[in-house]
Amino acid sequence: MLAAHRKAHRAIWRALALLIPLILLAGWLTRPHARIDLPERLSAPREAAQ
Repeated sequence: MLAAHRKAHRAIWRALALLIPLILLAGWLTRPHARIDLPERLSAPREAAQ
């Protein structure tokens, strides 16, 4: 019974490990402004420093 319990836990953790990055990526891709804002935010301090 304990082995089955461990197997179930392993399956749940594996599913979570695969789903969480996919959900985050899907959420990021559905916001078009996120892809535009990030390079601007990264390049702004460099331009200000020069």
